[in-house]
Amino acid sequence: LGLKTFTAIALLFAIQSLKPSPFCLLDEIEAALDDSNVGRFAKYLHKLTKHTQFIVITHRKGTMTAADRL
Repeated sequence: LGLKTFTAIALLFAIQSLKPSPFCLLDEIEAALDDSNVGRFAKYLHKLTKHTQFIVITHRKGTMTAADRL
């Protein structure tokens, strides 16, 4: 389950890198990932904030810790 999630997130980030949208809403996108991959997800998401504003709905502590605002 985690590998499919990681693949879907990678595809989303690839599209976002190619043609960034100004706004993106993500709902529990990283729920199936383990803690180390949640940290990687949060770091990479933070890199994409130069061109896109993200609203992330999550219950994962790692994602909330990396967020600029709660």
